[in-house]
Amino acid sequence: MAKIGALLVKNLKWKGVDSTMSLYDHLQSYYDLVFPTKKEVVDFLDRQFAQDSYKRILDVACGTGGQAIALAKRGYQLLAMDLHQEMVEAGRTKSKEQKVGESNPNSGSVHFEVMDMTKLTFSASEQWEGLYCIGNSLPHLTKPGQIVEALANWQKQLTSPQKTMVIQIVNFAKIIEQGGQFPLLTGEKEDVKVTFQRHYEEAEQDGLITFVTHLKVEKGANNKTWQDKTLLKPLKREELQSYLHHLGYEHLQWYGDLTGKAFDEQKSPAVVVVARMAS
Repeated sequence: MAKIGALLVKNLKWKGVDSTMSLYDHLQSYYDLVFPTKKEVVDFLDRQFAQDSYKRILDVACGTGGQAIALAKRGYQLLAMDLHQEMVEAGRTKSKEQKVGESNPNSGSVHFEVMDMTKLTFSASEQWEGLYCIGNSLPHLTKPGQIVEALANWQKQLTSPQKTMVIQIVNFAKIIEQGGQFPLLTGEKEDVKVTFQRHYEEAEQDGLITFVTHLKVEKGANNKTWQDKTLLKPLKREELQSYLHHLGYEHLQWYGDLTGKAFDEQKSPAVVVVARMAS
């Protein structure tokens, strides 16, 4: 899971700090330790959009924008958006520190904005050719019909003939079969150690599950822990395929992760689809 997406904070524990601050507020400070940007993921995204000769790309639910910044360095023009101001500010800071678009005349650009991924609206003069939404962000849309409505909205915003979209979600069939546990994520930098635990639990609402996250930050003898609970829709490959077919996407390529490995329902950690309209 590369990004958390639009987390809805329901439970928070942190001793000695204003409890109105969410786990998500604090996670952005350590995001890149827990979810580092991987070259093989950027390579995969690059291959998909280069195949269509697309350069103007939307990053939906961008987190701190690691992939968007990396793609901008390869000549893409991106708009990276997230629902959380803290993540957007972190992306802007990181982009500025890395001098995206300044150090290399062949570099592209990336702009970060706070936006709701269910309500994208652009003017006719804004030409966006492709889109990616990774990090299991789509299952955070839990209301009936909300996912297909979001997909239709994204499709409408893309001006290219194929309206290429790259979507990644967790392979819920596998993770639920294995008890809902994720591998432990850790990261260290100087005197800071970060541990991020995640698992799924049954939810009271039919058709949904509870995503439970624990963030622990150790800095010397000072340890802090946050907990968060979020409802998710355990979106399966077959459902996503049905939604995309309903929207007219005829060409669907399925992968088991964001490096391009073949999809295996019993083994793959993720469900990745590259969706294209008929040209």
